[in-house]
Amino acid sequence: MASRRPTAAGNVSQAGSRRTDGSPQSPQSFGGRRSVTEPKASQPPTRPGGAARSNSVATGRSRRTRKESAVYRPLTSSQSRWRPTQPAASRATARSMQTITERSDTDSMIGSPVAERLRYVIPEDDPQLQRRMGIIQRYLHEKKLTADMKELCGMLLSMPDLPYNPYPGFVRRLRRNSEKFHMFREDNDDKITQLLENPTYATSLGYVSGVKGYNNVWGLSTILRCVDPGALRQYEWLLDDLTPKESSIHKEEGYSCQVLMALVGQSVFTSTFYPHPDIVAVRVSYVSVGPDAEQGISMFVDSVANDVNNMDNQNTHVYFGVSVPTKDEEFPGLWENVFWDQEMVLNNQGDFWNAISEATVNNKMATFEGVFRVDPFSDTFRRGQKQYELHFIEVSEKDKTERLVSFAEFPLGTLHEGVFLQKSHAEAYLNIFMPRHEVMDKDQPPPSMQPRYKSDLSKNDQAEDKDESKGGKKKSKDKQVKKRTKEEEKRDGEKGEEEGFVGSSGKYGPDSWQVKSPIREHIQRKIASMHPEAEVFDVAYNAILLILMDRNAYQPTALIQIYRLLRSTAARLSSIMEHNNMLRSLVAKYEGVLQSHFVQGEFKKYKDALLGLLDSSLLERSSDMNSAHIDIQQRFTGVIGSDDAVDPHSIPLNKKTLSILRSINQYCSCIQLQLIEDCLIHAPILDEIIQMMYLTFPEEMPRPQTRQMERRQDKKKKKGAAPLVSEIFTHGAEDPDLLKHDKLAVDVEIGIERASVPKVIAVEAVLMQYMVDTKLDETWHDFLVELLCGAYLPPNPYPRFVTAMRQSALKMELWTENPERLVQKLVHRSERMIDPDNYIYHIPGTEAYGHVSALMILDIGHFRLVSNLADLLVNQEAPKRRGSFKIFQALGIAGASGLYGRMAPYLLKLELHEHTYFKGPKGCSGEALQSYLSIVYDHLIDLYRTGTILVYGVFLGDSGERWSIHAVIQRKNAFMAELERTLQCQEPAFVKVFVVQEKGWRYVPVEKHFLLHYVEDDEDQVQRYFPYNTASLYQNIFLVREKARFHFVYGGPEDNQDPFTGPNLRAACMHVDHLIKYYLERNDLLSVYRWLTSRALMHQHMSYLPDCWRMQHSPAATVEYLNTLNMNMQELVLYELERTGRMLGEHDVLVGNQLIKLTQPEEDESPLNTILLGKMANAYRQKVNVLLKSAAAMAPRSLEEMVQSKLQIITERDPITKELFLLIDGETLKRLQDVRDMMQHIQDSVVNDVHNCCREAQQAIKVIAMETQARTSRQRVTLESGRSTDGLSDSRLRIAPGWSENDRVSDDRW
Repeated sequence: MASRRPTAAGNVSQAGSRRTDGSPQSPQSFGGRRSVTEPKASQPPTRPGGAARSNSVATGRSRRTRKESAVYRPLTSSQSRWRPTQPAASRATARSMQTITERSDTDSMIGSPVAERLRYVIPEDDPQLQRRMGIIQRYLHEKKLTADMKELCGMLLSMPDLPYNPYPGFVRRLRRNSEKFHMFREDNDDKITQLLENPTYATSLGYVSGVKGYNNVWGLSTILRCVDPGALRQYEWLLDDLTPKESSIHKEEGYSCQVLMALVGQSVFTSTFYPHPDIVAVRVSYVSVGPDAEQGISMFVDSVANDVNNMDNQNTHVYFGVSVPTKDEEFPGLWENVFWDQEMVLNNQGDFWNAISEATVNNKMATFEGVFRVDPFSDTFRRGQKQYELHFIEVSEKDKTERLVSFAEFPLGTLHEGVFLQKSHAEAYLNIFMPRHEVMDKDQPPPSMQPRYKSDLSKNDQAEDKDESKGGKKKSKDKQVKKRTKEEEKRDGEKGEEEGFVGSSGKYGPDSWQVKSPIREHIQRKIASMHPEAEVFDVAYNAILLILMDRNAYQPTALIQIYRLLRSTAARLSSIMEHNNMLRSLVAKYEGVLQSHFVQGEFKKYKDALLGLLDSSLLERSSDMNSAHIDIQQRFTGVIGSDDAVDPHSIPLNKKTLSILRSINQYCSCIQLQLIEDCLIHAPILDEIIQMMYLTFPEEMPRPQTRQMERRQDKKKKKGAAPLVSEIFTHGAEDPDLLKHDKLAVDVEIGIERASVPKVIAVEAVLMQYMVDTKLDETWHDFLVELLCGAYLPPNPYPRFVTAMRQSALKMELWTENPERLVQKLVHRSERMIDPDNYIYHIPGTEAYGHVSALMILDIGHFRLVSNLADLLVNQEAPKRRGSFKIFQALGIAGASGLYGRMAPYLLKLELHEHTYFKGPKGCSGEALQSYLSIVYDHLIDLYRTGTILVYGVFLGDSGERWSIHAVIQRKNAFMAELERTLQCQEPAFVKVFVVQEKGWRYVPVEKHFLLHYVEDDEDQVQRYFPYNTASLYQNIFLVREKARFHFVYGGPEDNQDPFTGPNLRAACMHVDHLIKYYLERNDLLSVYRWLTSRALMHQHMSYLPDCWRMQHSPAATVEYLNTLNMNMQELVLYELERTGRMLGEHDVLVGNQLIKLTQPEEDESPLNTILLGKMANAYRQKVNVLLKSAAAMAPRSLEEMVQSKLQIITERDPITKELFLLIDGETLKRLQDVRDMMQHIQDSVVNDVHNCCREAQQAIKVIAMETQARTSRQRVTLESGRSTDGLSDSRLRIAPGWSENDRVSDDRW
């Protein structure tokens, strides 16, 4: 394919002081249709949309001196990469983009007249063609495709430095238009305004209002104008059912209590702002009257505890636990919510009672968490909250005066964030704070009276702990808070006067500034403390409350923009993710239960909603969303109907399901960040509110900090140590040219000066050449042809446009060389045949021996690193003879390890195959197996005792059950028995170790497979005790010639003939084809292309080798490498946790999606170097940062910040040496897995785009899959016919050679 690197006319430079990120920046001016005017003698040529250039440019000087900027390197024909000349493309650019207009005054300057442009004219005598062209023109005009493309090109071409790859900028801006279709396709502004302007009327209480035509909702008119009374009727039964029963309310003589129910949160705006609220929040206000407030607190806590118990005992709703605000021990001024699940509440009732009491005294609300049944006659469930607050009216026994002691966070706060569904409750709530005559007449000043309001008791010290009764509760007569002094009572009275409830002058009540100001500031601080993208929908809800408090302070379109934002795709995905959180809570609650129809029903709703959102069959989606749909569907397939499930259509209620659901939610969080970035551009007022809050309350902005490590014993030794300079880490064999693309740019001014065209058209010549070199004209043309020639015109064409631009962006990065030249670079042809009888080749100067397919693209320089690591795992103590058996071992490098270097830039793992040959008498294979078991065990112990090799574990069987090295030592007999069973069943057995890379920062994972062959003395037949892979022979690389010869003699083709002849090669390729189809069905395209590389080398067919190189150098391969580092760090942390016994409270733990059993701890010294692990974590963070900021990854801009904040939580810094360390705890495993899942979406979206661009490989894979499917169908028919006639033994003979029943594709993953 043609090259996509900008050439000739523009100069490519590495941006020095000017930073180019590979995407079009905001232009200083927007250029439209370009025209060329004749410059004056002293006037330099001007760029369209820009001002005249300075005299320095006219005299040949650049606007930046060479000393200030990086070295400019013009790309001449000899320096530029291969690209065929395409004059037609240049003409297409001139026609489609209309960048040059003809002018008669330029004729004399050019020397020849300018021919008028020829345009296509629709024949007048063809009405059908005219009608079709009219449809196309109207479609392009309505969708604004041409206008948007012109505008974006104008923005791009008006930049002083044109980016090497302009397509990521197009992708980012076109995604906004794609999302605009979903946000603006339902209601117009007038209809939305009408929906948010309900007519209200005031009741007899003045401040309490209702909606005209309805009698079911009551509250402040500011809130009621934006509610749908008809939709709120669905919550009437729920509030009645959630009202605390009379029996649960604790009563004592001289005290009375009334309960008021209000609807708060998102559910207030059901069917207006929120089509389907994520959560239903109900606020329960206890209004108690009595002589002692402290006793009232005790009664309130008892009532809350009783109500929670009643919620647990009934079957209508689901009880998760209670969230109680608790003081942070490290930062006393901060409060954090502590979740008390059902078991914690039952086992620690006294502590639970104290926690609620302390929160109440400090004006915090305890919240019941669960799932509410909204409708008793249907299966409509929503996540629910039940908030508890206390208002106490203290009556003096002496003069019978009343005083309000409110423990709510804000007085009258419920009116400003909720509604009442009963008028009596609304009136009673208002009467708590204001006397009756004050409510009746809002303009009449209140009479002088004793203060009735006390804002809080948070400054009073909490009383000493009370003795626990038999049930664990506190005695009601014990005092919780110290008696208030007269000075405190006086202060409370003065505070009540200042806040406008009594004794104040002027306006007062719910709409007074004394009430609204603290609530408004609280909301503003909450907005300032939230992340602008990750928590944008919480910001939107708080912004609604903020705007409704004072609509006149904001633009009329503010609520309309928020309304549309909450109708976006991002909002739908956010709601689905909240459903995931609820589903995980349900699975955790019912864990271990065989079946729950309620949970299965909620899972089905969640699955259908998520797949329906990503499915493009109804609403077309871009390629990244389609790849997400495929990946999530694969994840659902893995959990539905698994071995642990009761039936094939349900999910098991266990930890693995919890892990998969959490993984899906983290995967979706990356998609959500991108969707939020797309839709926020259409809500600028909300963004202004966020920025204003950040400026007003900068101290509230979230700033995760790296914690400081405590190293007291080393302070004296390292007191004078200087801070370490941040180290720059290198990763694998990355192509340096590909890494520089983000720093390359075309300086237009220098290009104009050096252009070999008349100055009058120099600007247009440079810009046109740039568009031709980047093939922007071809991309636009191909997209229009594909769009307009399809079976239908999609309602939203922008997802296809985004897909086209994404693929073009990746072509600019990876299609940089002529395929023939790339093949010449990869295939060095330096291998030489040294053993014609066994077809063994050797590369001079190396220790590599193998078949030509394994050596022809071997990178000699990087192979030395691989061979040095392999030498560390050679079994030096293996015996040559034991009893009557002769023993020979041959260690070979296998799998994708031989591709490391030019073909594959990253070494994900080193795979070693240790072939052990026992030669002995006939019928003695059992004794040979027993001897081999002892050799393997002794080798494992030797590896463990070296102290430099970290033995992570031994994996046995198809299930991959892990035996830690401590379990192998502690349970030797059980391990030996399981290893024997595994080998007899021809299942895989291998040890996984971590080896420190020489002069490196990484623990390299090494998998050493144990492969036993038994050869009888008198016969050449070989009995194998492992899953035989016929393709491995073409990949193995041995480090010793004799070992390679011995293995190819006894482990080569059964006919001892040329392995590259028809039958032998065909048998091996059939195995590879099955693996390609296997990974293709699982959408693991990177593995598909690795096996395709092996197939190309086996067949010596190089046509799709360049496509394989591009796939393995794409950003998707980089993400795969980073996810491998992530998993390696998880395994190392787990190893240390297991060794030290810090996770003994659990029987097993999930690493990724694999269940790992834990063993007893050991007291020995750890082989894990924590300093090196810290370097590994730092290198990982550094590379993630670079990747997510690169243009080719096309990742959401906020993803890098989110990932870095998660990684910052699990690292700590030495305060003296400034070294970073990875925390060794269970939270680290979760955080690393979250990051891995978020990065996985970037890999899936890029890998599918690259695959769709690789035409040669795509066609080859399609043919392989079809042939393999046909071959499998024929084999199935043959097997069935064989069983029906000759039996099972004959049917096995009918299977095509090279693919036996004992082959297992799961063992051959790279």
